[in-house]
Amino acid sequence: MARRTDTENVKELLRLLSVSETFTQYDALEQLQRIYSRLPEPVNAAILADPRSLGHLMHVLQTSPVEYVRNECLSFLLLLTADNADIQTIVTVQGFIETIFSILEDEDLTLGGKVARDLLRCLMNVVGNTTCQKYLRETDGAASLVSAISHAVAGKPGSESEEEDKPEVSAESRWACLSLLLDAALLLASPLEEAEAREAEANRLALIKAGALDLCQHLSNPQLAEAAQLMLVRLFESLEQCPQAEPCSMPCSMPCSMPCSVPFHKSPVSLNHGHDVQMCRATAATACGL
Repeated sequence: MARRTDTENVKELLRLLSVSETFTQYDALEQLQRIYSRLPEPVNAAILADPRSLGHLMHVLQTSPVEYVRNECLSFLLLLTADNADIQTIVTVQGFIETIFSILEDEDLTLGGKVARDLLRCLMNVVGNTTCQKYLRETDGAASLVSAISHAVAGKPGSESEEEDKPEVSAESRWACLSLLLDAALLLASPLEEAEAREAEANRLALIKAGALDLCQHLSNPQLAEAAQLMLVRLFESLEQCPQAEPCSMPCSMPCSMPCSVPFHKSPVSLNHGHDVQMCRATAATACGL
C-alpha cells in the first residue's frame, strides 16, 4: 500500500475542520500546528491546493461558540499568515480583518491578554501586504483601527464602573495591545520600500478620514507610557506627509521653543475631526517633554 504523503495527511486534517464535533475540530487544529512547526511547506501547499480549507478555518474562527476552539484556530491562522502572501490575501477577502476587530470588541485592550495580542499579530501579518491594505482602506478597517487605538489607551467607553474589578497587570502588558496597534498604523502610513509609497499615501488619507489625528488628545494622558507617546508622535509625523493634513505653524509654548510638528488639519476631509490651536500646542508641549 502506498505511503500517504505529508500533504495528503494535512488535507485529511483540514477536512475535519468542516465537521461539527468540537473535539474533532480542536484535535485537528492541534495536529495541524504541530505539523506546521516542523514542515510548513506541505501545510501551505495543501491549503492553497484546496481554497475551501481556508474557508473552513475562517468559518471556525467566525462562528465557533467554544472559545478554546476559536482560539486554537486563531493560533493556527497566526502561523499561516506570517509570511505567505497568497494566504494573507485569501483570508483577508474572506473577512479576516473584520473578524479580528469584531473579536477585539469583546477584549479589554488595556489588559494585554493573549487572545487580543494574537489577534493584533495576525493584523500585523496582513497589513504588511499591499493587497490587504487596499482591502482595509475600502472597508471600515481604518476606522476600526483608530477606534481600537483609542480604546487601548483609555479603555472601552462605559468601562469606568468596572475599573475596581480589573486585575492588576504589568506596565508591559498594559501597553502591549497599544504598541501592536500603533505598529500596524505605522506599517500602513510609513512605507518600507519606495514602491509602496503610493499605497502609503492612500493609507494615510484613509487614517486621517477615520479620525487618526484626534488621537493626539491621548498624548496629554499622564499615564501613557513614554514608548507609546513616541510611537504616537511618529504616527503623526507620518500622517503629516499627507497633503490633506496641513501642519500647524504655531510655535510651541514650552521653553524649548520647538515648532509644533503635529498635524493641525483644516481640510474638507477632516471637518469632523478638527483640533483647535490649544490642542495642537498641548500636543507639541507633550512631545517636547519626551
